[in-house]
Amino acid sequence: MNRKVAKANLLDIKKILDEMKISFWLNTGTLLGAMREKNFIAWDHDVDLRVKVVDWKNSAQALFKKRGFRCGLVRPPYSEKLPLVKYLRLGRHSHLRFNLAFTYYYRPDDVYITWAKSPDNIGNLTPAHFYRNDQFIKFLGTSFRVPHDPVAFLVRVYGKKWKVPIKERIGCWAPKHHIKIDKYLKWFAEHPEEMRFSEGRP
Repeated sequence: MNRKVAKANLLDIKKILDEMKISFWLNTGTLLGAMREKNFIAWDHDVDLRVKVVDWKNSAQALFKKRGFRCGLVRPPYSEKLPLVKYLRLGRHSHLRFNLAFTYYYRPDDVYITWAKSPDNIGNLTPAHFYRNDQFIKFLGTSFRVPHDPVAFLVRVYGKKWKVPIKERIGCWAPKHHIKIDKYLKWFAEHPEEMRFSEGRP
């Protein structure tokens, strides 16, 4: 990863989201780097951010494009059943990807779900308390919102050895939830208010 390019682009993304008053969090590998290396992980391939779908404003895409970003909504393979969005992929001036993942509130279990290929993965099912009570850390010379108790978040996703760098992409070390996707799809089909973007559906 070109850390200089990643920093410049992330700070520009933050500026746009702050202008739009859209709250977002550092997530997974980017949070891991911020907490462990105090920088991006050198061998990482993208930048991970997260936003609640109910906080999103579709007009942000036009602003990203105006500021020179390529952007497009990426949907999960099962989105033909429901109008779900996996993330907004952003890029500019390089092959470095910025993934702004949308997270949806699943009330029965008080968790947020991100629609990845395997949403039962522990990294895509996050207890809601991590996104309550704002917490910030200093990263790249400025303040970024992170999950409440970021250490507990990293232990949950990467295991107790999260401080030990491992270059191989071996996924998450913590146990997975084994809940079929149909459980979530059925509930969100019955609760469309939890899928609604603040400015309408994407």
